[in-house]
Amino acid sequence: MSTVLELNDVVEWEKNISGISISFCVIRAPYIDTAKKVIRDLRSTPKNFIVLLPKALIPNKKAMKLAAFLAYKSFEKGTNISKHVPIQFLLNLFATRQIRDVMKLIDKYWRDEIVVVEIKLPGLGGEASSLVEDLRRSGVKCDEVKGIEGDLSMLADKVYGIRYDAEVIRGTEGLNDYLIKSILTKIAYFGAVSSR
Repeated sequence: MSTVLELNDVVEWEKNISGISISFCVIRAPYIDTAKKVIRDLRSTPKNFIVLLPKALIPNKKAMKLAAFLAYKSFEKGTNISKHVPIQFLLNLFATRQIRDVMKLIDKYWRDEIVVVEIKLPGLGGEASSLVEDLRRSGVKCDEVKGIEGDLSMLADKVYGIRYDAEVIRGTEGLNDYLIKSILTKIAYFGAVSSR
């Protein structure tokens, strides 16, 4: 079993993640408990699902798309760690095999403002209906936002264990660019290793 990240894998992932749709909406304290109950009842599939995440734990859209695609592929190949799509997505996003670690991380950053992340893989047959709309019909106030990017320095250090020298990086490329590339590499490598 090879753990080498193959070029063919990277090319396939890059091609397929461009068709993944991700939308964000923010819910605040009075609606969070209701949202959690409604989300439990929503029908998730590997091609259309929803997760609740603290804003601080969202690297960027591309990282979310890559984690979603890897979750889909793990179910397709039968290499999924969790039997639940949203949990598998979180394992991929945070590049860990331990569900317990993911839950501790989310609890640590859980605040009065939570982001609902809806993920659709339409190019791979994902449903066109909006799970966020189902949430709104249930009375949850959800403010849509275009994009969210957490604190990349904190994510690199505390979540992904990426060490770097900010002064050296500033001289070669932007710090945020370096951190995003490092986070994407960590997620991709985790996907390659766990899917074999």
